Amino acid sequence: MFGGVKGKLRQLDIYRKLPADLTEPTMSGALVSIVSTIIMVFLFMTEMQAYIEIDTSSEMFVDINRGGE
Repeated sequence: MFGGVKGKLRQLDIYRKLPADLTEPTMSGALVSIVSTIIMVFLFMTEMQAYIEIDTSSEMFVDINRGGE
């Protein structure tokens, strides 16, 4: 049952730089790919939320130069 899933996970390598015949997919490579993808999606979603969020602020100050002093 888990042999098929394990084989599919080993094939999941999104950082291949070399041709497929020169590399050997590993379980640790698949885990790095999955964890890094989850982190990237999380960071993208939090940045998108911060970008879309409307933040209003009001400021009030006294203009001391208005009286000519």
